[in-house]
Amino acid sequence: MARKPTGKISEAIIENLNDAAIGIDKEGKIILFNPQAEALFEKKEEEVQGQKIWDILEISDFTRTFISLVKNSDPTRLEQVLPFPGNRIFLAKMHPVRNSDDRVVGAVAILEDLTTIHKMEKTMNEFVAVVSHELKTPLTSIKGFVETLLEGALSNPEVTRKFLQVINSETNRMTRLVISLLDLTRIMRENGHQKTSEPINLPEVIKDAANLFGHIAEEKGMHLIITVPDDLPGILADRDKIRQVMINLIDNAIKYSSIGKKDHEVEVKAWADESYVHIHVRDTGIGIPDDEIDKIFNKFYRVQKGLATELGGTGLGLSITREILKGYGGTIEVESVQNEYSIFKLKLPHILKL
Repeated sequence: MARKPTGKISEAIIENLNDAAIGIDKEGKIILFNPQAEALFEKKEEEVQGQKIWDILEISDFTRTFISLVKNSDPTRLEQVLPFPGNRIFLAKMHPVRNSDDRVVGAVAILEDLTTIHKMEKTMNEFVAVVSHELKTPLTSIKGFVETLLEGALSNPEVTRKFLQVINSETNRMTRLVISLLDLTRIMRENGHQKTSEPINLPEVIKDAANLFGHIAEEKGMHLIITVPDDLPGILADRDKIRQVMINLIDNAIKYSSIGKKDHEVEVKAWADESYVHIHVRDTGIGIPDDEIDKIFNKFYRVQKGLATELGGTGLGLSITREILKGYGGTIEVESVQNEYSIFKLKLPHILKL
């Protein structure tokens, strides 16, 4: 037969639990109050030891249920979800304690913090709802046009071509959305684990990304200015991910500068201080409304006002950009004046010059 843990071992187990633990005897006096319980209730063990639980803790559904375990003649194990101040959620697992004669001599409550799980579930539910909405809109459009074609519109080549162009556009939109979702999910997962990092030549990466847009800017009559010194310190990161960041930001700068007015300028500028490399991507486009600046890095968020609504997009590019930078200790913020300019400001910790 396996030996029961000795008193010291049992005490050590209770002391080192990740969850708060409270024990009371038959009279409701506190006999166990581990460090996690001290932190949760902001009371020291020496203050509560031997005190009646209803004199120490606020009378609530939890205390009433807990006390009932030592007052009832035949109590059973109970569980209860408890809200705590600061939007915290706990699961209280309450057990009667019996002696060798099977008589109840006390009770123990283990309080498991569910706050993180609760937040994750809430975030996941919101995420699924938004994704469902984002996919429903193009699917509804595609379904409508296909049904119209099947009902006889195929006999009109001009209408058929127009409908197929819309279907193709909506299909491409869904494809971009799914690809962006996969990218975002992968990046967020990787940010919680060891990431691929190597010294990269940042000027080379920035210029490589900017070169992709040279002909696009020229076609739109824009000036694409790259002010990046060749001796810029390198950073520890994944080259492809940083390149993706720069492509996202330059693409947005050109896209949102291509409507509303002429003679635009997009500038990518970089410099370094003692600890960080700073990269600014500035455009002279339509800007961002003041009441929307704080929202643009949110998943699926697209500017709701003005000419920006014409450009569509998945609403995930800036969210992906922020997650990539966060994974390498970087940050991004934006400064903007509507109808004048926007500047996206990146900061990444650097290493010795390459």
